[in-house]
Amino acid sequence: MTGKVSKDQTEYDLETAISAAIEAAFPRLGAAGIKHQIEFSIRLGHATITAKGRESWIRRGRADILLTMDSKPLAILELKKRGVALTTDDGEQGISYARLLPIMAPFVVITNGNETRIIETFSGQPYTGETPDAKSFEALMISAARVAAGDRDDAIATLMGSDPQVWTSAVAAASARAVNELTATTDHPLRPFGPLKILRLATRQLAHKLRTSRLVLISGPPLAGKTNILEQLVRLIDPQVAGGLFLECGASEVFRKISDLLADTLDWPVDPEAARAWVRQLSRAGGPALVLAIDRLDPEDRDDVRMIEDLTSNTFGPALRVVVGLDTDATRRALTSADGRRESPIGRRAAIVEVEDLAEPEYFVALKALAELNMGIMDGGQHSPDLRRPWLLQAMATRLSGIKREGVGVFPAVPGLEIIAQARANFSDPELRRRYGGLAQAIAADAQDQSKPYAMALELMGRYFVRRATLDGILPASDIEWLLRQGYLTPSIADDNVPILTVGFPELLASELARHLSIELRELVETDPVEAAEWLAGAASNFLFGDIVAAQAFLDLSSGNGRVPLALYDALANTMPDREATHAGQHLSTWVEGVGSIDIRPQDDGSTILTINGEDHTVESDDDQGESLGNVHAWLILSQLASRRFVAEGNGSQRRLDPETLLLVGTADFVLRQPRNDILMDSVPVHDSDEGGQFVCHNAGVVEAVTQSILRYLSNEPREDRDTFVAAAMDIDSIYLTARLDIALRMLTRSTDADLAAWASEVLTNTVRPAFLRHAQDH
Repeated sequence: MTGKVSKDQTEYDLETAISAAIEAAFPRLGAAGIKHQIEFSIRLGHATITAKGRESWIRRGRADILLTMDSKPLAILELKKRGVALTTDDGEQGISYARLLPIMAPFVVITNGNETRIIETFSGQPYTGETPDAKSFEALMISAARVAAGDRDDAIATLMGSDPQVWTSAVAAASARAVNELTATTDHPLRPFGPLKILRLATRQLAHKLRTSRLVLISGPPLAGKTNILEQLVRLIDPQVAGGLFLECGASEVFRKISDLLADTLDWPVDPEAARAWVRQLSRAGGPALVLAIDRLDPEDRDDVRMIEDLTSNTFGPALRVVVGLDTDATRRALTSADGRRESPIGRRAAIVEVEDLAEPEYFVALKALAELNMGIMDGGQHSPDLRRPWLLQAMATRLSGIKREGVGVFPAVPGLEIIAQARANFSDPELRRRYGGLAQAIAADAQDQSKPYAMALELMGRYFVRRATLDGILPASDIEWLLRQGYLTPSIADDNVPILTVGFPELLASELARHLSIELRELVETDPVEAAEWLAGAASNFLFGDIVAAQAFLDLSSGNGRVPLALYDALANTMPDREATHAGQHLSTWVEGVGSIDIRPQDDGSTILTINGEDHTVESDDDQGESLGNVHAWLILSQLASRRFVAEGNGSQRRLDPETLLLVGTADFVLRQPRNDILMDSVPVHDSDEGGQFVCHNAGVVEAVTQSILRYLSNEPREDRDTFVAAAMDIDSIYLTARLDIALRMLTRSTDADLAAWASEVLTNTVRPAFLRHAQDH
């Protein structure tokens, strides 16, 4: 009958074996004066490596133990279980440990309980005298102090190739050091790794794929968080199973980067060829896997491609795993041959893990991660597609982490002008801003080009990119190459085979786009304010964060001459939104990130045909076919503008425009959001009014920019102005305005300002809620 050996029994066996080995090796030194450490540490450059004898004894049947006498290192005891034969190579690992201690241990003892060998650490030769005594111990301690640098390098090389505890800890330290240099701080907010750690579903999928695949590609759109997933993988990897090395480099530079990391972290001088030999050795050692997490691969760079093919070939053993982050288009090109007709070697070997913006479960993981930073998102943020963008959450968390504050830092539920304000605070380099100004000009030119494919127009609403040919006509080639080399631009090929460049740091692009629009807007306003309003609303419809960009352009125009362009404001306010019922015969289009363009065709029988990637899908519905909205962008711009105090002056008087704007735009009889790939809108609870419109249920929280701006106004103004605003809203007597005011006041009742919370509760109970219930008895 057999059974598992208990942990206590295993530890008892280890202690018994240590005591027996001490008695056998050092009978003349007195066993009672010799202490042992089952765990001890060595220092390799900037890395501290801990040898854990107990774990090694349990898992591998061997252990390295530090013996000391009079608080000085005496020996490294290399202990094997009884019955495991000693070999000629035994002792190399123990010698390496002994030579790397702060004070070198003079002896190495190798034993399996039946046979015991003693080696002099300094010479590496067997100890030839009788068992060591105090005199020989002191003599060898003097010799040990003269260990040469070359012996130390050899010792590191031995441990890095033979001891899994050492090399997995060493690569973890090297990765941590590399990541630390790329971690954002208040002084360097633009580095890729911020304070917010969101465990992605793709990280778990990646770890699962690596069990059976030697090559895994993380594929997704730009800024979806692929680099952060690589970092998560190497940080969370189990060192008993694998060691992960994060490499911020192109694939062709892998061994140069490894040699640099090992030299910098461990003070172990290895060249790229030696690094390659080390990787090959580990890949065939039969121990834990080495995972290389590579941040970049250019499918058009033959050196990059050859390196990945080499690393995943039989040249390297099965214990090597390779993970590469790629944009979606680059993945498509990497998986196929140059002529696109067959699979490439990478395509035949690779498993794929897809990553997009945050899925629903990941958003709630993000909320928990924010809570650990004493931050949070206002109720309603769960319905914002923009707050599913990892880069935006990271940028906001980095900004808040650098602000001295009391209490919880709260993100707005609807992103607004603070995105551009943060970009202008972070990006002060005039040369970078000049280059991004050229990018903004090129993207604006692409947006205005009526000959571009319709799918491209739709896609511009979800991310910033520019056709290479357009940018070539605006920025010098040297500037474009600099932006590519520094990682600000990512090249790819659009579906219609047109070369495009995706822009990194979207917040900076939004800022420069606003500056560019304000310059064009100035001339238009002077000529025809109504036409200028139409042009600005049209621009807002073309871009990611279009309403925010257009509102900032308005403010930039105002700051240029110190006056609010009142005629432009009035033209925007007078551009009333309209609603039209969707009906058979219409042909509508939208674009959804990760899916692409979708054509929508309502049918006579009430069904709707959706065309996605050339395939038709019929959606049956017993409800009406919905409605389409027009002229919404002017009021969306005003919703963002009203988040800031702005005043028009004329005829010796001042006209406060932000409350006036909120009272107007707040009457919109539909949910006032950007009409773009808003797939989260279906989850927003709404109510139908008797007047034929819709308003957001208070349970949804803040889901519209106008409600966010009402909340901000009521939070910042003195009580007299707040009371005046509420009274004016009640006089307007609009269910839609009242519903938005109701949501804003509910949020204010939770304010940390006790007086403000009490005021909001009183107004909600005595004024707004009764007025609301008069309109909606069944709410």
